[in-house]
Amino acid sequence: MVISQAAAVFVYVAQALEADALSGQTASRVIAATKQLLLATQTDGEALLQQNFTPEAQQLIRGHFG
Repeated sequence: MVISQAAAVFVYVAQALEADALSGQTASRVIAATKQLLLATQTDGEALLQQNFTPEAQQLIRGHFG
């Protein structure tokens, strides 16, 4: 079930953004759905960013999730 894997979903989406594999409307929709998932599951995206990504990647990803 996706709800129980919210942290993994966020990391995969963030990796796709870092690799520039998501763009345009698709990226907007995926980011919006991921934000809702994080809120619904009270998952700390910031902690996941710090654990899994370089400072440069964190900045890029935060720009998308802003």
